[in-house]
Amino acid sequence: MIFRNVDRFAPVHTLVLAALFAIAFAAIAPLPLLAQSGTWTNIGSLNTPRTAHTATLIASGQVLVVGGEDAGNNFLTSAELYNPLTGKWTVTGSTAIPRIDHTATLLPNGEVLVAGGYLGVDQHYQAIYTATAELYDPSSGTWKATGSMTVPRALHGATLLQNGQVLVAGGTNATTSAELYDPSKGTWTATGSLPNFHLVALTLLQDGRALAVDESGSSYTPGQLYDPSTRAWTATTNTYYSHTGVSTALLTSGDVLVYGNKFSCYAGEFYNPSTNIWARTMGQCGNAITLAPWRYLAPERSCSPEAPLCTAASLFPLPTVDSTIPPPTVGRLRVV
Repeated sequence: MIFRNVDRFAPVHTLVLAALFAIAFAAIAPLPLLAQSGTWTNIGSLNTPRTAHTATLIASGQVLVVGGEDAGNNFLTSAELYNPLTGKWTVTGSTAIPRIDHTATLLPNGEVLVAGGYLGVDQHYQAIYTATAELYDPSSGTWKATGSMTVPRALHGATLLQNGQVLVAGGTNATTSAELYDPSKGTWTATGSLPNFHLVALTLLQDGRALAVDESGSSYTPGQLYDPSTRAWTATTNTYYSHTGVSTALLTSGDVLVYGNKFSCYAGEFYNPSTNIWARTMGQCGNAITLAPWRYLAPERSCSPEAPLCTAASLFPLPTVDSTIPPPTVGRLRVV
């Protein structure tokens, strides 16, 4: 049997990502009722069923889905566009090579950068990873090659920095390495390495730094913050959970929602960059009540750790909470 290092909960992970995209659409219209009702609505199906693909919201408001693996375990080059106005999918140009577990990043010029991925195994059943990258042009629906990464990798993190460069870090085969893509030159350069990360999710913060969350499986690991001005990483305080299949979203408050698998159930936590504090959600995975102070995320409502009802999913152990900030709602989330 052939094994590769992948998220064994990929279908659930894909569902979580789909939920975040639905939230994003609700926040920007034309689906305002979806966010208000908190319900799901069936839409048109993909032309090709797939998993381990990417989904990227592009400037036109459409969603670009790239690559992945079909029901027959075939890796795909095909790509599709979802139109939220019609609820339909249309086939667009295919990539040069089939890939799964890659990243796709929207660039400032509207193009989409697809980088890395897993290609299968060789004749010795050794995993094959790629460093290649391609650019999708929405105006023509076509792909073109761009510079390759310095290290082949898959299941890595990628985010667009405020300077227009793309930061890529971690992943299988690459472990702790990180690099920067310059769209103006089409080239990659190595940057500061992560201290101990393997699989990571990257999120751009409002202050321009990038937050990396570990998927290594070790408990209570710190996140890592990348500073583009120094090209170096610094540790956050320890997270509450070790996650696999991580999804992240930047809230308008500046906090980051981190959500992923924790011992066969899903758990979430928030990171506050200004205070460097992690706060977990409760009511998941049978968690006990924390000893930290509690504040209900609504103005002028709070409770103490001794109160049994403090295990509600909307409670977080925040030492201080600004009561003027409204609670997070689906309309405030955006996909990053």
